[in-house]
Order: sequence, then C-alpha cells, then structure tokens
Amino acid sequence: MFITANARLGDAVAALGLLREMKNARVPVTVQAFSAAMDACLRANNPDLALALSAELKRSGIEPDEVR
Repeated sequence: MFITANARLGDAVAALGLLREMKNARVPVTVQAFSAAMDACLRANNPDLALALSAELKRSGIEPDEVR
C-alpha cells in the first residue's frame, strides 16, 4: 500500500494526499489506510493531525482493528 510506504518515510503530506484521492475516487477507505496515514502523521511529529484522523475514522463508522 502506498500510504504505508509514505508512512515509513514519515511523509504525512503524501499519505494524506493519497487518502484524499481514495475518498475523491470513491474507493472504500479501510482501517488500514487510516492507520497508515495516522502513522505517517506521528512519524512526521504531528500527533494532532493523527488524532484528527482517529476522530474521522470513528465518524466514518469503520470499526478499528484490535491492537496486538
């Protein structure tokens, strides 16, 4: 997944851009996509944006995965 690759690089801008493109193209956004985008935000030292994505995930009705 490209969002995961961007997360590993700490490129939150690119990760969020891909997430936006998915939504605009009406591609179903998965919990994995949200998680990868949140990871990118955290690696880019932007925890507030990661929390905003978490809130958006909750509003979307997508059920989060169990943390292991």
